Amino acid sequence: MRKVLLILGPTASGKTARALEVASKIGGEIINCDRMQMYNCLKILTAFPSDSDMQTVPHKLFGVLEYYHESSAVAWAALAAREIETTLDFASKPPESGLLLGDTERRSGVYSGVHEHSSTGSTQQETDSGGLVGSLLHKGKVPIIVGGTGLYVNVLIDGIAPLPTVSKNVREQVANMDYNELCSELYKSDARLIEVIPRQRHHQVIRAYEVFLETGQSVLEFRSLQKKTFLENVQYECEVLSCEREVLYERIDRRFEKMLEMGAVEEVKRLLEVVEYERQQRDAIFKKYPVFNVIGAREIVAYLDGDISLQQMKEAATLNSRHYAKRQITWFRHQLPKGVGIS
Repeated sequence: MRKVLLILGPTASGKTARALEVASKIGGEIINCDRMQMYNCLKILTAFPSDSDMQTVPHKLFGVLEYYHESSAVAWAALAAREIETTLDFASKPPESGLLLGDTERRSGVYSGVHEHSSTGSTQQETDSGGLVGSLLHKGKVPIIVGGTGLYVNVLIDGIAPLPTVSKNVREQVANMDYNELCSELYKSDARLIEVIPRQRHHQVIRAYEVFLETGQSVLEFRSLQKKTFLENVQYECEVLSCEREVLYERIDRRFEKMLEMGAVEEVKRLLEVVEYERQQRDAIFKKYPVFNVIGAREIVAYLDGDISLQQMKEAATLNSRHYAKRQITWFRHQLPKGVGIS
């Protein structure tokens, strides 16, 4: 059975360092599973891997999207499947025979259990010797999926049911709606969506409401349909990084301070110039360009506009990052595919 390693966890939990450690030991190639690290801008705010790290170990699916592109779970899963197949193909054949697979060649996958690893380094040593990493040593190239976007992992492993086509009239109707009103109507239609698709995921919220208007059904109802799958004959072995919540929050705070020192405000300024930002069009620009969903970006824009102070900007960004970490922790505890759970 072909093996794929997943290293998952909340923001600031140490996934990058852990992935580099493991990849160096097993000859792995890192495949990004962070929705915002797919963009080729705001590299400071997204904690993009350093140039030296990317030269040390092969990194895939980092910086592959422009600021105006929309990132989706289906698109990521298709790209990740191609990278996984390529890595596994190179591991089992001479390099010249490895080829990317086309869309029609993606298949279904299977998965195995999870190993929990503490990013403080205080958990079991067998993770590095006789456990998960030990089981992959001397096996050739190993794809290592690293990130915190849980939905992407689920779609890759379990597949996804296709959503119905939405008419032009419905799309225009939704496009002309106030976003707050749209969110209110969506969550009235199915209260479960409050947790599944939070309001800051603009494109997913819009898509879900379009489906509801078109069909009268929640997008969750389509999950029971036959799913499109991406890989076959793959065994997933998973680590979910963990640490005490207060430790994680301290890391989040320190990391954002470091981001500001590295020039996060300046990189947001550069992006605003590219999108020809005008303050009166702020909400429309946030809605149009998904890259502004990066935590810290909107807070910095509000600071640059003079709406909040530097301290208020820091507090808002770190609070939003903490909330995001809590959602990620909840997801990895309860939403990972059947057979992949935290021990």
